[in-house]
Amino acid sequence: MKPVPKITGRDCELGNFILGDDYLGRSDGVASRRLLHEIAGAGGNASYSAYSTPRNDGTATLTCNARDWGRKYQSSNGGCFYIDLDHLELCLPETLDAFDHVAAWQAALLRVGAVRAAAQRRLDGGQRMVVLVNNSDGKGNAYGNHHSFMIGRDLFVALFERSLQHLLWLASFQVSSIIYTGAGKAGSENGAPDVDFQITQRGDFFERIVSSSTTWQRPIVNSRDESLTGAAGNLARLHCIFFDSKLCPIANLLTVGVMQVVLTMLESQRLDTDLILESPLDALRTWGHDPTLRSRVPCFNGQQLTAVEHQMFILEQAAAFVESGGCDPFVPNARRILATWGDVLAKLERRQFDQLTGSIDWITKQSLLRQALAEEPGLTWSSPAIKMLDHLYSSNDERGLFNSMARQNLIPQVVGSGHVERFLHEPPANTRAWTRAHLLRAVEDNGWVESIDWDRITVACWGPGLRPLTRRTLVMSNPLSYGRDDAGPAFDKATDVVDLIDRLARLHPQSPPLPSSEPDGDDGKPRALIPVHPAAPR
Repeated sequence: MKPVPKITGRDCELGNFILGDDYLGRSDGVASRRLLHEIAGAGGNASYSAYSTPRNDGTATLTCNARDWGRKYQSSNGGCFYIDLDHLELCLPETLDAFDHVAAWQAALLRVGAVRAAAQRRLDGGQRMVVLVNNSDGKGNAYGNHHSFMIGRDLFVALFERSLQHLLWLASFQVSSIIYTGAGKAGSENGAPDVDFQITQRGDFFERIVSSSTTWQRPIVNSRDESLTGAAGNLARLHCIFFDSKLCPIANLLTVGVMQVVLTMLESQRLDTDLILESPLDALRTWGHDPTLRSRVPCFNGQQLTAVEHQMFILEQAAAFVESGGCDPFVPNARRILATWGDVLAKLERRQFDQLTGSIDWITKQSLLRQALAEEPGLTWSSPAIKMLDHLYSSNDERGLFNSMARQNLIPQVVGSGHVERFLHEPPANTRAWTRAHLLRAVEDNGWVESIDWDRITVACWGPGLRPLTRRTLVMSNPLSYGRDDAGPAFDKATDVVDLIDRLARLHPQSPPLPSSEPDGDDGKPRALIPVHPAAPR
C-alpha cells in the first residue's frame, strides 16, 4: 500500500431548539430551519419524506421529515451548511494540515454564533435560540460528528475486505483515543449501566465494530464507501463517525492530527497486532465509564492495559515512524502533533488532570460539574441541574461555560486569531475548496449553480437579456487538485465563466467539462460574458 496525503473534512450536527416556544415539541425542526434561513449559499437541494398525522376533526396535517436538506455551499471558504434530521449541520472545507482544520473549525463555530444571533433577533421576546456543540440530548438520542480522511483505495480494501487485523487495530486505536477525543457526559444512555460521569458522549451508542450505518447500531469503524473523489479510483474516504464534537483546540488538533498519523502508519504496514484489543466494544464501555483512567482491559495477546498505556505504546511506535520520515509529506506538522500528543499522554499518565483543564473537553467539563456539586450540597450527578450544566458547557452563545472560560483566556490555543479569521473569509489554498469557493463567487454575477457536490459543480451561465447560454460541469476528483497554485492562473486569464471552467478542466484532462445540451446562442455561436475573477466573499 502506498500512503496518500491525509486530506481531512468534517460534518457536525448541532443540537438546536427554541426555549420558551409553543411549537409543541417540534422546536428542533423549527430552530434548524430558522438557523439555515440566515445562511446564504449555493445549492439548497431538498430531500423530503412526508407523512400524514390525523387530527380529531378528521383532517390531517402533512409533516415533512427532512434529511440532508437545503445544502448551502459557501463562497467564503468552500464549506457548507444543511439540515440533517432537524439538526443544523456544518461541514468544513477540505484541509490537509491539522492546524488548518482547527482554525476552520473555530471559524465555523464563530459563524454559527453569528447565525444564532441573527435568528435570535427574529424571535419573540420570551424565546431563546439555543445551539449546542454536543452529540447527545441526554434522553437517549445521539447525533453525529463525522470526520473524513482521504486514504488510498488499497487501505480501504484492506480494512473492509481483506485484512481483519487492519480493521481491529484501527478500532482498538480509536477506542483508547477517547482519553483525549472524548467530550464527557453526566450519566449514561442507550441502556448502558448507570454511571455518574463518563469520558465520551457517543460511547454508549456504539453497538458494532464495523458497519455502514450511522444512525442505528452504530459501528466503531464505519465502512461507508462514498469516496467523493469522482473517478479517481485510487483514492477513498474513511468516514469516521466515532469521535465526539469538542471545543478545546488541543483536543481537536489531536483528534485529527493523530488519526492522520496512524492512518499513514497503516498504509505503510506499521501496525503492532499485540495492541489489538480482545473486545473493542467491551473496552469502550470499560474505559469510557472510568474517568479515573485506572481500568485495564485485555488485548488479544492477553496483556492487560489502561487506555493511557495503550496510547503510549502507539505513540512510541508513531514517533519512530515519523522520525524515519514516514509521514513526509502526507501529514504536515507531524512532529508538532506528536509533541502535543506526548505531552497530553504524560499528564494523563501522572493524572495531572488540573493541568489539562481547558485542553481536554471531558476533563474540563468534569471539573466544572464537580465545582457545581461542591457549591450546592443538595445536587447529585443525577440532578437535572447537573444535566443542564452539562449541556450549557457546549452552548454556542455568551452563556456557554466553555465560551466563558475562553473569554477569560483559560483555554490554550493552537492557532492564532488571524488564522481563524482567515478561514471565515477564505478557503484553504491547497485543496479543491479553493476553486469551489472562488468558482461560486465567479458564478454569482454570471449565472447560477444548477447542482453542486464536493467533487463537482454544474453551472448555467447567461448572456445578454438573461437568456440561458450554456452549462458546464467541472469535476474535481482529487481533493489536492484545484488549489490556488494549480487553478489561480485560470481565474486570472478567463474571459467568462465558460472559459474559466474549460480552462480549469484542462488542468486535469481526466475530468472534462460536460458540454451544454443547448446551443450557446440563437445562432449557435458563443456570446461574450462578463469577465470573472476571484472576488471578495459576500
